[in-house]
Amino acid sequence: MGVASNGPLMVQIPVPSFFLCPISLELMTDPVTLSSGQTYDRKSIQKWLDDGNCSCPVTRIPINTEQEDPIPNHALRRMIQAWCVQNKSSGIERIHTPRQPPSLKDIPLLLDQIRIQHAAHDNGRHLCADALQKLCILALDRPKARLLLLRAGAPHIISLCLSKSLLVCRKTLPSVEVKDALHLLASLAEEAEACPRTSFSWEPACIDDVSALAEMIADERTKIELRRDAAVVLSKAADQLFDCMKREVGAIQGFMSRVVGLIREASAASMASLQYSCTSSSLDCGLAGLGLMLAVCKPCTKNRHLAFEVGALDALACLLGSLCPAAHLCPNAAHMRLAELGLKVWESLCKCAEGRAATWQSMGLLMQLMCNVSERATKYSIHILWLLLKFAPVGAPVAKIAFEQGAFLKAMAVAQGDASLRTRSLAGKIAKALSRFVIASHSHLYLE
Repeated sequence: MGVASNGPLMVQIPVPSFFLCPISLELMTDPVTLSSGQTYDRKSIQKWLDDGNCSCPVTRIPINTEQEDPIPNHALRRMIQAWCVQNKSSGIERIHTPRQPPSLKDIPLLLDQIRIQHAAHDNGRHLCADALQKLCILALDRPKARLLLLRAGAPHIISLCLSKSLLVCRKTLPSVEVKDALHLLASLAEEAEACPRTSFSWEPACIDDVSALAEMIADERTKIELRRDAAVVLSKAADQLFDCMKREVGAIQGFMSRVVGLIREASAASMASLQYSCTSSSLDCGLAGLGLMLAVCKPCTKNRHLAFEVGALDALACLLGSLCPAAHLCPNAAHMRLAELGLKVWESLCKCAEGRAATWQSMGLLMQLMCNVSERATKYSIHILWLLLKFAPVGAPVAKIAFEQGAFLKAMAVAQGDASLRTRSLAGKIAKALSRFVIASHSHLYLE
């Protein structure tokens, strides 16, 4: 028999052993039974199965997770609830009857409900909202559900629902349907990035959908979580938009400032995340902000100027500077992605004169990141350094500053060992351009 404690009095109460989950060894609140005959708490066994295990933890009997779901054990749950009521005087709280969660088998039906609602009028709107909510629950609780949704073509169907919801609540606070649809699309986009054989792209039904999401990001009333989801979705439509539309999105008042705010949110949280070796939701905000800034700045010089004016380079320097302590310690995937994407945005901003001039002050940071994060990050660092040297104004001490910060040795190392032919070629040109300072320093030693 197990033992339950009575709150602050710590009175130990014996608990029947068959009321305890064999995995967590705690009182079950939602007992479910597998085909092997063993009963577990739903939360514990679901985590076991979602981690890739395909057998019963106790009997080791194989479990087909594709064709069967754990079956609710209503009789045992009622017995546990009755036991809790009997021991109420000892401080044991009665467990609530849980709602039956959606199953992976429900995904086709839920997607059909959304598809039918898109072609219908508002009289079935509650069906779409209910289906979206259930899909959000599945995507949050079941990592496998996100992959199944991608394979079932969910992004296109959910995008149609989002378009209709945006049309209804334009110029007002986002509805629940908009929030759920954006959160679900953002989750699927992240899943597609993690899986090499899957892809994700947002398909706006009309150009007004793009403007609506951009205005939602720029609106100061929008919460940070919703702004982050909207940024992820909008950045995934970048390749499908005309350059003129990207120009208009960047010029929306307050838009670029909010995007920079997402990056600052990540820089404020990255040090704590590195210290405790965990990935914060604030880091996801940074990835969303960097991805969206790259999408609107890459094809448009005017947007690069706007980004520079609202402090994009300062925010990038803070973010990348906070990642430097882990550069030599092989940072986890989230921090590596932040560093790589941050350097890619930095490279884009260096294509304008203001961005290159401001980068001179951050030459030391650039050298710290070069060769210390990943091959991709090194490629972006080399490109940034090459842009600084190639377009340096006459008489500007850019090359000398770079040499003093160790750029010559870094460029030589990349030229000899990097896998990319283009990166090796650029590194060789940089080393050649800086070699005159090596000769000058050696002749100075010789004269002494």
